[in-house]
Amino acid sequence: MPNTNTIADIFLSGSDTTGKGIAVAASVSPGTLIHAQSGTASKDEIHLWASNSHTADLLLVLEFGATGGANQMDFKIPFDSGLFLLSPGFTLTNTRSVYAFCATPNVINIFGHVNRITP
Repeated sequence: MPNTNTIADIFLSGSDTTGKGIAVAASVSPGTLIHAQSGTASKDEIHLWASNSHTADLLLVLEFGATGGANQMDFKIPFDSGLFLLSPGFTLTNTRSVYAFCATPNVINIFGHVNRITP
């Protein structure tokens, strides 16, 4: 049977309608909303990069699918070095979300897109 999935390239739901970067404003969990997957029929393949406009390296915590513990990924984001890969296409479904926080607010920006796969 042939694959009948459709794939739509969409903006991160935490962004505006132009796909602008998302400033990580939260300094504790739950973090700033990056993307909220909607529904159980589709899967969201999430691609994320971060930039750091501060004057020092910073720790960014990405909460993927849920908050706390095993759902948290820590990244040391170098300053003044361009984009840093966070998610190479990790997939979420069942209305799960991605959040991020950093002790220094509004200096890390997250960019990306989602490939929404619908059967």
